[in-house]
Amino acid sequence: MNTALPLNQNNPYLTHGLLVVATVIVSLSGWLAKIEWSATLASLGSITVAQYSLLSLVMFAYWYLGPKSNNWRDYRALLAIAVLLRLILVPISPYTSNDVDRYLFDGKVALEGHDPYRTPHNDPTVAELKEHWPTPPEHAKYPTLYPPGAIALYASAAATGHEYAQLTWKVLTSLASIALLFIMVLVLTKMQTLKHISLIALSPLLIFETGVGAHVDIFSALAITCGLYFWQKKQLAFTGAVIGVGALIKLVPILLLVPLCFSQKRLKHFFTLGLSAAAVIVAGYGLAFAIGMQPIGSTPVFFEKWRNASPLFEVLNNYITGKLLLFTVVGIILTTLGTIALVAWLKRLLYQQDVVGYMQVAIAVPLLVSPVVFPWYVLPLVVLFAIRPSFFMASWFVLLPITYEVLNQFACCNVWAPQQWPVYLLGLGLVIGFIIDRLLSYKQVKRHKHYA
Repeated sequence: MNTALPLNQNNPYLTHGLLVVATVIVSLSGWLAKIEWSATLASLGSITVAQYSLLSLVMFAYWYLGPKSNNWRDYRALLAIAVLLRLILVPISPYTSNDVDRYLFDGKVALEGHDPYRTPHNDPTVAELKEHWPTPPEHAKYPTLYPPGAIALYASAAATGHEYAQLTWKVLTSLASIALLFIMVLVLTKMQTLKHISLIALSPLLIFETGVGAHVDIFSALAITCGLYFWQKKQLAFTGAVIGVGALIKLVPILLLVPLCFSQKRLKHFFTLGLSAAAVIVAGYGLAFAIGMQPIGSTPVFFEKWRNASPLFEVLNNYITGKLLLFTVVGIILTTLGTIALVAWLKRLLYQQDVVGYMQVAIAVPLLVSPVVFPWYVLPLVVLFAIRPSFFMASWFVLLPITYEVLNQFACCNVWAPQQWPVYLLGLGLVIGFIIDRLLSYKQVKRHKHYA
């Protein structure tokens, strides 16, 4: 999973053309958001999949043909277009997901003094709110499942009123995506890998899942990016603190504490990092309890009900059922994290890119065995992929948006019926990517032994 993909020499003649093509592809979202899909023969899912696929092709083409220097000035055109692509999506209404409606309703519920963790959307006490804050009917009987930090973000957008809340939220997510871009410029420059910045700047997942879907995951990805920045500067207290903030928004960033803490050379640094993260998390949840919330919500129900784009879980589910399946999934996750902790502790003089490899595994394995993986779930991995690219993750990021085929029936007929073929295709792609990475890794080891 950790083998870097090969890069070509710089070809400056095509890069500006690729940026123009990227702008056209992203601009199509304005047209897609305005179509009444129930009254047209066109299929939103198929067009969305094509949009992701084409931008992926442009991204990898720019990465292959573009500059290979470590000077940010050589990427000024790319960065300018990357910001433009994020800004032009701000006024566009979400058409790939209705999560924004849930976000804003949960935020409004909190503002009104109710506990969003104990108040489902169909609760009579909040019936009046739904006149201006509509929510998806399929989620009506469930309370929120998001951590307290996410609720605070939703409430900040909802505080602007129902007329401006969605636009406010889109502005916040877009600003987070732009901030992530420029912090990653600093991170990659420090690691002498700025040649990979197009994997952030033109990433379809970062652009569309933030600018169209407006998913809260961009904030946890931003927290991870900030954590990498402070980690590079050896400011471990700040590293732990921002990871803690990220965990208060989505729990995924907390997984990075395992490779980060156990790769430290001294116990003092181990505890500085770990305790600073724990302090922020405890403070966030403590505040939620102090104001009368019970921040558990419907997370268990979510994982019981939803199934999406998880080939490994599908394999496990074919042979294991009930509580044994749960124990197996938890066992795989704990075994993976335990192995990472042991290896990182035994090899505490690792290069930063080696630690990033362990970070990738720490996040990837729980997602791989999860019963549900929506495209926006992998945004934190996109950040780590740009530091240490691999065929495994490249295939994951390219194929995962194919699951948007479900929008074909959902947009026209309000029928949520995911097909199985995208899961099979995704599983095949992951296996092929893994094999290619292992072959390249074997060749590199063999080459090193030959020259040694």
